[in-house]
Formats: sequence, structure tokens, C-alpha cells
Amino acid sequence: MATHSARVDELSRADYGRIIPLVPPHNVAGHMAFVHAVIEGSMPGAVWVDNTARPRWAIACNLSGFWFALGEAPASLTLLELGPVVARRPADEPTALWAVTESWRAVLLPLFATSATRDEFVYAPASGGIRPVLPGEFKMRPIDAAIARQFGGGTDPWVVKIWGGPEEFAKRTFGTAILHEEALVSFCTACAVGPGADPEAEVEIGTAPEFRERGLAVIAGNAFIDECARRGMRPAWTCSSENIPSAHTARRLGFRPLRTITGFSIGP
Repeated sequence: MATHSARVDELSRADYGRIIPLVPPHNVAGHMAFVHAVIEGSMPGAVWVDNTARPRWAIACNLSGFWFALGEAPASLTLLELGPVVARRPADEPTALWAVTESWRAVLLPLFATSATRDEFVYAPASGGIRPVLPGEFKMRPIDAAIARQFGGGTDPWVVKIWGGPEEFAKRTFGTAILHEEALVSFCTACAVGPGADPEAEVEIGTAPEFRERGLAVIAGNAFIDECARRGMRPAWTCSSENIPSAHTARRLGFRPLRTITGFSIGP
């Protein structure tokens, strides 16, 4: 493990690009659309580093609640040193700091009472698969502001909230909705878009409880993946290690497991 110091300084917005060398590529780590979204300014956030001129490690804080410790971790770190970072957590969003490297997991593990894991996938579809067809009683539409306002009636509104509400959601991201009698019942959208040199769209997907087990998420997911291709973007998939249905859907859509990472809750 590295032995450099644990000094923690906030990086100015104009200098966020300095941490790009610390961001691993898609075939090494998932979740990085959340980091690129902060670097590129498509989502609000903050970046903390050990050295503002030449960062050797960084903590990228996306206000969606997904924070990531990047680069080679310091030899040690205390909660006191981490305090200025923790103080910036969103007041109303559950937030966790995820260890992108094994060295970061080792440093953070003694500081927190509990931890969780998330599974990361890469998109590697097999050719020749048969896609399910949307049943006739449903309609598929791009998610606009009017559809985004329906989130919360059986579908998690988090993904609309983190983009700043329905209007901002419609301006800044994209997705596919499945409607039943004009009501939103299933969707697949991007909860983070990371431009960077190799653009990614992090998948957020869901179906209202009473419409599950009908293959709607897979149908919406395939349409979303097609839209990613049209936009020159790679779809990215991550989920809690406990979310077995999500991992199953990922595999059906052409994702394969990459690795598992550890994260630590920092509130609220």
C-alpha cells in the first residue's frame, strides 16, 4: 500500500479534470459514469484530493448519494481527516463512499461500523438472442417531463429527483417508459451520464410491483440500450449484491459480471 499523506483538500471546479487519470476504464470498474458526471458538470458534486496540483487519490462526490474513492489510497486515514468531506453529504439522500480500489477498501474498513457491497457488470451481449415483444395492451414511449412526473406511483422517484425534477430530467437525460392505460408501469433510464472519452450511461430500471414478472423491464432495457447505441454511448449496470432480480435482468440484457466493490454509509 502507498505511504503518502492523508491531507484532504477540496479541488476547485475548474480543476476537476486533474482527476481523470485516476478514473479506471469501463473494463476495470463500473459506476464511473457518476464520477464523469461530476467532472463534466452534468451533475452537481464535489471533488476532494490529497494534492490539488497533482492528485494521487481523490474522492468524487456526486450529490445523488454515490461517492467514490479513487486512485491509490493513503497509508492511513482518520474520520477527523475525512470530516470536511463527510460534512458535505446531501442532507436528504442516503450516501455511501465506495472503494474503487482494494487499497481504499482496506483503509476505509476500520473507520465504519457497517459496510455493503455492489456488483458491477460490463455490457457484452451475445449475438442472435431473441428479444421479448411488448404485449399489445402496453405502449412504449421516450420519457418526457410529463411521464417523469408520474414517478413515485409504484416506480421509485429517486432517478427524477437527482436530476433536479421532471423538467430537468427531460432536458439532461433520456430513457424509455412502458405505459398501461397512459400510466407509467415500467422504465429504463440513465441515472448518470458520463461523457469522458468513452461515454457511458448508468442504468436505472424498475417496474411497478403489480406489473412485475411480465418481462417489461427487459423490453424497456433493450429499448434503452438501442438508444444508447444511437447516441454513441455504452450502457453501464451496477446493483446491490443483495438485489438478485436486478442481477438476473442484467444478464438477460447482455451484461456480464465484472467485480464486486465495498461501500460505507456516511448518512443521513
